[in-house]
Amino acid sequence: MTHIFRVILACLITISLFISSCVREDDEPIVPENSITRLYISYSDYQSNEDLDPYENVVIIDPADREDLFSVNLKHTSEARGGAALHFSPFAKRLFQSSINTPGRPDTAIYIMSVGNTGVLANSDKGGGKILNSKLTSVKGIFYYSQKDRLYATNLQDSSIYVFNRPSSLNRYALPNQTFKITDARPWKAISSGEDVYIVKTGSNGGIAIYKNLFEKEPSEDVVENLTADVILTVEGSTNIRGIDYDKEKDILLLTDYNASNQGRVLFFENFSSLAEESKSITPTREIKGDDTGLLQPIDIAADKREGSLYFYVADQEAKKISRFKLDDSGNIEPDKVYSSTLTPVG
Repeated sequence: MTHIFRVILACLITISLFISSCVREDDEPIVPENSITRLYISYSDYQSNEDLDPYENVVIIDPADREDLFSVNLKHTSEARGGAALHFSPFAKRLFQSSINTPGRPDTAIYIMSVGNTGVLANSDKGGGKILNSKLTSVKGIFYYSQKDRLYATNLQDSSIYVFNRPSSLNRYALPNQTFKITDARPWKAISSGEDVYIVKTGSNGGIAIYKNLFEKEPSEDVVENLTADVILTVEGSTNIRGIDYDKEKDILLLTDYNASNQGRVLFFENFSSLAEESKSITPTREIKGDDTGLLQPIDIAADKREGSLYFYVADQEAKKISRFKLDDSGNIEPDKVYSSTLTPVG
């Protein structure tokens, strides 16, 4: 629900749910600043009846930070047979979407949409592309590293990270250029911060696995069998951690979690850099939870990382809502704005 949330030649925010602002990777070109926020949302629904109109499984809220309005103004039908993870790169000018790959409609691919200056998307037949590979069975996290022009995909089923070079040029079957086999986490969403990668560790008492300097690893072999985390942070009492985002400038990490009773929550970890130095259990600084929040199964989260920003966004697969909260919210509080749909948001 990746990112989440993304940017076009500027500080455009996106949710794959993933939102990206003017924070840049080390030494990457500076993106021109712009006050526009743009939120991209991925839906897992697929219309299998060819006699009916297909579902629009990518929608855009633009702008996403308008005080008096929070509504979709662009919709798009990607080639995915139900969307999953979503990631926008302002440097590649591409929106990457994995497929949910449900039984009965196999679809092991990452679809690549080109993004116009106004946010309009185009599929593989009009300037986009796709990466086809039977290994991509359950991609829950996608992120792009511009310095080496690489796309990273975390696959839940086999606990792997698949790496594809020059992804914008692909429109076919492609072998991964690298594969990292994770030994200490069943991975869900993944984000990058500088040279480090944060991967959600699912399951009871889940948390975050941190892999330092992952982008600098140049193994001699194509497959690294045992990639171990440098740091594992455990959130005691968590059940279904799914969404993650980190604002490096504010030094705050956000996670989503929910339990078997459909009680969802958002966890905030302030001064996060001081927590991420060694493996241990961590306790949230504050939480958003309770009936008034409307959170049932929050699956993804994205923070607006621009200077002076006010909001973060949560995709809830059970409530079928995108909720906007304020970054300083706490406790049992209603969302600032809500966008509801009959479809299921997952990123």
